[in-house]
Amino acid sequence: MSFDALTMHAVRDELEAALVGGFVEKVVPLSELEIGLRMRSQHHDFNLLMSADPQAARIHLVGSGTLRRLSDDVSPFLLLMRKYVRESRIVSIQQPPLERVMRLAVETRQEDGATIASELIIEVMGRHSNVILVGPDGKVLDAIKRVPPSLSRQRPVLPHLPYEPPPAVDKLNPRSPLLARQLAAAARQAPPTTAAWRFVQEALTGLGPLSAREVVYRVCGDAGCGIDQISSWEAVADELATLFRSLETHQWLPCVVVQDGAVIHYAPFLLTQFPPEQVEKVENISEAVERAFADRIQLRAGEALRAPLRASLRTRLERVRRRDSSLRQALARGEKAEALKLAGQAILASVGQMEPGQKELQWDGEVITLDQKLSPAENAQRYFREYAKARDATKEVPALVESVRLEKEYLEQLQALVEAAEEEVDLRTLSREINEVGAGLKPAPTATRQPPKGRQKPGKGRAEPPAGTVKRFTSSEGHQMLVGGSARGNERATFDLATAGDLWLHARGIPGAHVILKLGGQEPARRELLEAARLAASHSQARGSTKVPVDYTLQRYVRKVKGGHPGLVTYTQEKTIRVDATPAISD
Repeated sequence: MSFDALTMHAVRDELEAALVGGFVEKVVPLSELEIGLRMRSQHHDFNLLMSADPQAARIHLVGSGTLRRLSDDVSPFLLLMRKYVRESRIVSIQQPPLERVMRLAVETRQEDGATIASELIIEVMGRHSNVILVGPDGKVLDAIKRVPPSLSRQRPVLPHLPYEPPPAVDKLNPRSPLLARQLAAAARQAPPTTAAWRFVQEALTGLGPLSAREVVYRVCGDAGCGIDQISSWEAVADELATLFRSLETHQWLPCVVVQDGAVIHYAPFLLTQFPPEQVEKVENISEAVERAFADRIQLRAGEALRAPLRASLRTRLERVRRRDSSLRQALARGEKAEALKLAGQAILASVGQMEPGQKELQWDGEVITLDQKLSPAENAQRYFREYAKARDATKEVPALVESVRLEKEYLEQLQALVEAAEEEVDLRTLSREINEVGAGLKPAPTATRQPPKGRQKPGKGRAEPPAGTVKRFTSSEGHQMLVGGSARGNERATFDLATAGDLWLHARGIPGAHVILKLGGQEPARRELLEAARLAASHSQARGSTKVPVDYTLQRYVRKVKGGHPGLVTYTQEKTIRVDATPAISD
């Protein structure tokens, strides 16, 4: 279910009518990536939910009783929200046209009567979603997700940096008077078998998959038709104009689609592509979004398990990164070892020409710095000591750097699996694996021999390593698909449950789950290859993104990393396919 720019505009209109002029009574941390505001406006109580969850990013009003604090952790972001947003007044609510960005301007009155103006900016953009608090000087106070330059050179989001809006996308404007001509020209460049809704969604800004399918359905009566079946791009432009007219009229017709008692879709306009008996009109867009994500709100208790795992992995990754930085600095010093040795030799060779208190020595075109407090011999010995350290570094540090790299990859794998975990059993298994690493134990291989019945292995009472969870799915062709639910689950799926002729998939260069498509040597159908690849992408750090590269190869070409942690592998003979990892409508 996609929270697109049209939905954001409908929510903005609703919030502006209900909240502007109101006061924030309380800031409620809901999970690591969700925060809520309890507000009083127009003599009514309101609850506002803001989420930066990659798979469920959104902003909307929710019913009473759903803003329940689930963690006692007090983050720097929460403290700043309490300082600048709690007991503040909502001054305005703005949204750049066709952008999934909302800006809540707030004013907080100080004890001396002065007011501080700040902004709460909600960006709903898949894995790049964020909730950012910006001070009166336009600089970031903090964000629910800090984005260092190592993750985004173009747009880091860190305290004290100026807030920069998300970069504009190079897409067509659906409100352009030349839209029909522009779409027709772009369609001529696309393969004729391209799904019309996907073409429209990727060509236009502000449009989600469901909205694009609705436009195509209204034009040709089939939401899944190809672009070669679109006889009139003017008709497409007209339907888009109808859809976007609500931006001027501020009149919306929100609805939900209910199937087997569950909401499977929502929209700020009436959906005609589904049977009428499945479509229910609702009072406002917030009700539609809340009903669509009701299961996530009910399952939010799972965050009580997920939050401490996130915090533990974040701490350990930071420690590993610091160690990696220190080792690389030592390695850089090691590369200068020969120069240090030559400097010491040059000082000894020049003792007779050196003056007391000399600051530097010119030698063979190089300048050698001297310590004025030391004698020439002592300066030479200082350089020889530095040479010895640097020489040793060139021998020992590379192996340590490789070890740290593998540990970092392992922790990032666990981090991605924690975010992808949906079941309590997966989170508990991951907790055991993470605790094992925290205890300083080197993770053992997944497969372990069981002792014969009636005999106890040495070390009675010692906890067995976690077996690793593996989730099972069935492809459209009837083949089983295995997805590792933990690091040991990845290893178990790949090396215990898969055979040489099965297909192995993993998001390319991205931490995540191993996926096995059980084929037994058969060639995969294109459709089930895409299904398996989407599983790999959606169970990786790139979940919520589009065009995720996924590598696939036969299991026989996958090897464990020697001396590495569970789930770390190398592979060859791979091919790459790009798929969506968003919860969008399947084509």
